[in-house]
Amino acid sequence: MRLLSLILSSMLTATVFAQSITITPKPVAAQPGNGSFQLDAKTSLVTVGKDATLSKTAAIMAERLRAVSGFPLPVRSGKGTEQNAIMLRTVKGKEQTLDGAYQIQIAPQRITIESSSSAGIFYGLQSLTQLISATRAGTPSSLQSTIHNQQSPISLVSANILDSPRFGWRGMHLDVSRHFFPKEFVKTYIDMLAMHKMNVFHWHLVDDHGWRIEIKKYPKLTEVGAWRVDREHLDWNVRTDQQPGEEATYGGFYTQEEIREIVQYAAERQITVVPEIEMPAHVRSVLAAYPQFSCSGKPLTVPTGTYWPCVDIYCAGNDSTFEFLEDVLDEVIALFPGKYVHVGGDEADKTAWKSCPKCQQRMKQEGLQNEHELQSYFIKRMERYIVSHGRRLI
Repeated sequence: MRLLSLILSSMLTATVFAQSITITPKPVAAQPGNGSFQLDAKTSLVTVGKDATLSKTAAIMAERLRAVSGFPLPVRSGKGTEQNAIMLRTVKGKEQTLDGAYQIQIAPQRITIESSSSAGIFYGLQSLTQLISATRAGTPSSLQSTIHNQQSPISLVSANILDSPRFGWRGMHLDVSRHFFPKEFVKTYIDMLAMHKMNVFHWHLVDDHGWRIEIKKYPKLTEVGAWRVDREHLDWNVRTDQQPGEEATYGGFYTQEEIREIVQYAAERQITVVPEIEMPAHVRSVLAAYPQFSCSGKPLTVPTGTYWPCVDIYCAGNDSTFEFLEDVLDEVIALFPGKYVHVGGDEADKTAWKSCPKCQQRMKQEGLQNEHELQSYFIKRMERYIVSHGRRLI
């Protein structure tokens, strides 16, 4: 009975301790140890072995650790026995439930972060950063200035922390079409995702209200489609369309060089970027630049606010529409090495297709019963092209 009591007591202590840990999301398991580690001006960040990826991860996270701790934390390689160090070690052959599992051992002599993957090391460092930040924040306010001026040690309670992702896809979405966000903001957004151990950035680059990605073969997409008349002082639902003589000044776009920079920045933080290139609807910004890809070919402007229903969509009966989209996807796929390309596919009003001779002829040729089947034809045709380039359509 005494042994059972001790086991249950130990389990309860570990559970309470795990819940008290200031890590988001909460780790899978955490047990308290004895003593504490004193992080100070002499503490270093040590990578064990010759691993360029490990060194790169350490260099990236060192900036964050310095910012929250106030200490220099130099990065160096070592054997794994150093004192007063944050030790990073890649362990081969360790079974992991998902890529990104890690272990943090906080002991009086050193802190050790182990994982079988670079993602796990990165997430372990993110968790350690949160612990350090929370410890700083928990210091009485009267001592805050003293800590930063005199660089008093940060005392981290000894613990053994085990963690792994519960989900393989952990993503957030950013719509830069309705409102353009500059490159530096996007990087900050990615930092926020990384801090919470998310691994997918869904980048909504295209919609009715703005085209945000440079496509070299079709320069009008950004010359015209990336800009709308500034009605930002009005509620989204009461904005009027662009009037003759008005200049479109609100918007922006990312050059291909900026896209590459952001994609690399995300990859270094264990995040895959999924681009969204809308079709067949939510493309009025495209049709304002290239009206020949619509059913009517009529001149359009980029909407300034609410635009509903989405009646201005790609012409599904025009082969040049598909040639255009294939050209666009060629440049998109070259910029985004991830597995997925998102094509939206939602809210396509079929009014134009019903009265378009080319669309009706396409339905007849393909044996399609209605315009809904025509949209399925459209999406499946684009899917075949995307799959032929080694990607998957969403």
